Amino acid sequence: MSGTTPSSVPGSPLSGAAVTPLGPHDPREIGSYRTVGLLGRGGMGAVYLAAAPGGQWVAIKVIRPELAQRPEFRARFRREAENARRVRRFATAAVLDAGTEGPSPYLVTEFVEGPTLARRVSTRGPLGHGDLEHLALSVATALGAIHAAGIVHRDLTPANVLLSPVGPKVIDFGLARAQVNTTTVSQQIGRVVGTPGYMAPEQILDEPITPAADVFAWGGVVIYAGTGRPPFGSGPTDAVLYRIVHEPPRLDGLPDELRGLVELALSRDPGARPSAEELREQLAGTGGVAAAPVPRPRSRRTGALRWQRRGRSEQTTTAAVPPGPTSRRPEREQPVTVVTPAPAPAPPSAVPPRLAAPAPAPAQHQRPGRSRRTPLLVGTAVAGAVLVTAVGTTLTVTGGQRHTGAQATTADSAAISRELASRSDLARASDAVLAGRLALAAYQLSPTPEAGTAVIASFAARTALTTRAAGPGAVDVALSRSGERLVEAGADNRIRVWDLRSWLSPTATPAEPPAPASTIVPSSPTASSPPTAPSPPTAPVLPAPLDLGAQGALAVTIRPDGAWVGWATADGLGHLVGTDRGSAPAAAGTLTGNISPIERITFSSDGTLLATVTRDGSVGVWDVSQPARPLILSRLTDHSAPVTDAALRPDGAVLATAGIDQKVQVWSLADRRRPALLAELTGHQGAVDATEFSADGRTLASVSGDDATLRRWDLSDPAHPRVLDSRRVTASGSLTDVVVGIHGSTATAADDGSAVVWSAPGPGGATDLVRLATGTTGQARIVTDGPGTTFAIAGGGRGPVVFTVDPLRLTRLACAQGLGPDRRWWSREIADVPFEDPCRR
Repeated sequence: MSGTTPSSVPGSPLSGAAVTPLGPHDPREIGSYRTVGLLGRGGMGAVYLAAAPGGQWVAIKVIRPELAQRPEFRARFRREAENARRVRRFATAAVLDAGTEGPSPYLVTEFVEGPTLARRVSTRGPLGHGDLEHLALSVATALGAIHAAGIVHRDLTPANVLLSPVGPKVIDFGLARAQVNTTTVSQQIGRVVGTPGYMAPEQILDEPITPAADVFAWGGVVIYAGTGRPPFGSGPTDAVLYRIVHEPPRLDGLPDELRGLVELALSRDPGARPSAEELREQLAGTGGVAAAPVPRPRSRRTGALRWQRRGRSEQTTTAAVPPGPTSRRPEREQPVTVVTPAPAPAPPSAVPPRLAAPAPAPAQHQRPGRSRRTPLLVGTAVAGAVLVTAVGTTLTVTGGQRHTGAQATTADSAAISRELASRSDLARASDAVLAGRLALAAYQLSPTPEAGTAVIASFAARTALTTRAAGPGAVDVALSRSGERLVEAGADNRIRVWDLRSWLSPTATPAEPPAPASTIVPSSPTASSPPTAPSPPTAPVLPAPLDLGAQGALAVTIRPDGAWVGWATADGLGHLVGTDRGSAPAAAGTLTGNISPIERITFSSDGTLLATVTRDGSVGVWDVSQPARPLILSRLTDHSAPVTDAALRPDGAVLATAGIDQKVQVWSLADRRRPALLAELTGHQGAVDATEFSADGRTLASVSGDDATLRRWDLSDPAHPRVLDSRRVTASGSLTDVVVGIHGSTATAADDGSAVVWSAPGPGGATDLVRLATGTTGQARIVTDGPGTTFAIAGGGRGPVVFTVDPLRLTRLACAQGLGPDRRWWSREIADVPFEDPCRR
């Protein structure tokens, strides 16, 4: 439809959806469809308004080319397009067509005219009783159709319900995944699939997700529509999530006819909730309170809260659930994952939607109870949504609408945040300063997964800290559990202990004027990019480190609490030194009896055990509960080949050893004087260079420079390990080391000095969230702190490089460098959202 302008589109426009004109690089034709305007952009691509050959208006979701180039993503897209067609057109947006073979796959859906429920309530107040019952019935009917197709929405919110001229319609089940017999790898690293305030307790607790989660969200949507307030109140995200798990919802203000059914839908136990079909039957049949559903087995709450977890590998086995004629959900023994959007053809509309610039928003944009800074989902100050790539975008978008006003909700803020994060991703290659400010603004408004990813991509490399820009390199490095102390074994025979507190928590006062765009190092969250060197640090200067002599130092470690440092020297000895911050050594112990030099040394998380790997291939297990008097407990010498690395499970009960025989061996330390072999992990096609446990001890990762692969195993039962995934790692150098970060992420180092933080593999594969060229050379070592959010890499040619993937810390570091948005910039770039300073304290 080249040349079409808003004024040339025939027909009388309806109010509701604002559509922006096409830009110079937007397509004018997609398959047999003629594009008319842009509806929105997201992590997967762009959504266009288009005219079908028959004249009806459609929304076309076009996938980004870099995603489409991945064979596994394209295959998943084909499956999702097929699954989407299974959803019957009961109060949902219909899927009309799909193009899966061209360079840019696309999905065509019915265009739905009308505002979201969130916008309608925030601007005009709660629905009347009649409209509320109509909405409750329509949404329950839509969920029944979605569940009958074997799909769980998992993000039903007022923002995903459109009030079309023919009634409410549920949209955006494009974030879902088909119910398949696989693990929940669709949940990418740290990703919280759902909107805080409408998530079911089992989503927060990392328990298996069934259609019952959508029923819970239905109850929350009805409360919001009938009262104008979220079901569990507003305020900090972690406070809302706590209320969902521990407190009842507020039902006052709901009509008596709906109160009982909503209360059942919001039961904490998924087994006590009615199914979507039962909701529909009750609403359509009596319009009153439902009788109690047939009791189902109660679920066991075994998971800790998501924000209390550290480094968990989120893998949950699921059973296949074939689509059926009803929406009765499976039993808890058959957890469900989800697929993308899905309906079937809809009648054409003779009247096109309006093409218009976004309408001005009301002057006020207040979120009741919002704290000065939105808290994060995990106790380590990292949102559960931190290391994430956006994998979905709304198929039917009310483009340009700002959900502002005195009654704006958490969902409104999240929608604006996602839009700003998308703008940040698009701008990063051409204007890194703009991209960074958009990312900070997005994260300030709401810590969505997309906003966290944008902050990481914009600032992880830019704010990386180099302890020495030149001079002797480091042969090894270690971090304390808190990340506040860094110890390095220098190539100049020195052991240095650095205090990183001033870098981790800088003041918001700019340390220098904003850097030009050319000095900011972007990292794409969706496509591999060449490694980029971090700029010199501008955070507060580190104090002089504690400096110890260490002739011939080969390896170094630090007790997790930071109170003791250990290192090994070429004469075969190991040394333990106790230090107070900034003082001289307080005490010392020596590891003796080794017939060859120690090349790897590591503490257990409680600091009572030490594992050593010597050049002759033996592994020592030491009792260091009294560090000044270390005691050898056992030596493992019966390996089939020399050992290259060893890792202690955090609780000290299991030891893993890597060898040049392509194996990782798993040992029980139940009897620490007689370790027992539990399992051998195979699959590498070359020597295994490194291995490491996750912070929760459930995941083990290993790398091989020979075959350039990274492998992960589930060691929940060490005697019966299970392969999680294996993937080749593209790097110009050879892999040398690996660590496991927060929520199943992994970080690798190579001998070309590159460091990469990888997401947990999703359906589209693993994503390189951070990719740095540190300038180091040779046998690089990489380590992480306890939460798995701060990393340090060491090698030849320069001092260790430290970087973080915690969005809150990155915000502080960016603000300390003067890179945050100010009021003038904000009013120019996002004028319709009141200024919120990410750099305020």
